[in-house]
Amino acid sequence: MLLWQQKLTRMSPISDGNLKIGSQYRCVYLMKGREREYIADTAAFEPPTHVRRTFRSAAGGDDHPDPAGIEEYRLARNARGTKVTQVISLRFGFVLGAVIWLFEKSGKRQGRSDLERLKALVECGAAGA
Repeated sequence: MLLWQQKLTRMSPISDGNLKIGSQYRCVYLMKGREREYIADTAAFEPPTHVRRTFRSAAGGDDHPDPAGIEEYRLARNARGTKVTQVISLRFGFVLGAVIWLFEKSGKRQGRSDLERLKALVECGAAGA
């Protein structure tokens, strides 16, 4: 993930062993100049085509039963290469979620997107990224 997610600055395993359902990672993202730390739980893992992680704040204090976010990637070969599908669900109301999405998309694009980088890594055989 560090190879293709621009905002992910550090990622370290919490659980031992290879990536599998139940594996946990501590992830630090740099968003709008501030570091935010999350615990990522691997909820689904079907290599090399599917991974889903749930995120909760590493700071604690969030007693909500649902995770703060869910991130899912599906990869499928097609005639033109690889189709990459990303689904992100955040535990915000619709209006707040739309405002955050617009705010995030309003900046200037710097180089390739995260999904373009992931697609290139998969197509060159670096799927373990």
